[in-house]
Amino acid sequence: RNLTLALSIRQGIPAIPVASTASEKNPNPTTPAPAFHPLIAQTKCAQAELYRLQGDYVQGRVLIEQSVEEYKTVYGKENADYLHAQQCFGLLLRDEGDLENADKLNKRTLKNRRQTLGGDHPDLGISLLHQIDVLIDRGLVDEAQVML
Repeated sequence: RNLTLALSIRQGIPAIPVASTASEKNPNPTTPAPAFHPLIAQTKCAQAELYRLQGDYVQGRVLIEQSVEEYKTVYGKENADYLHAQQCFGLLLRDEGDLENADKLNKRTLKNRRQTLGGDHPDLGISLLHQIDVLIDRGLVDEAQVML
């Protein structure tokens, strides 16, 4: 918490309070809820990606869920950073073997990126490729070919 505040002051970016989640109970109700800083959420997302690449899906999932929730709470579901974190979560689900949930999450992310960023944005192509990979992994090759 102090690190978040220190980063906020040093970077000149105001810390935005985020409501405590059930998994992070505040033992002292007089202490303010943890502050949000975009660099902290970005770091959690990057660290989750490293854990995913190392095959440590449990640690990766904890961090990516925190990052996704923080971005959603502060910026909403149309934010590019939120959508990137969602995409990273989809990759983790795919690597874990949870192809059904990866498919659902990737479809939502693809739809939201198309609406938010427009049809010509490079991030849309990245989401499309991730969705095609999941469809192929699920054995839905015909559906994947239609997306090409």
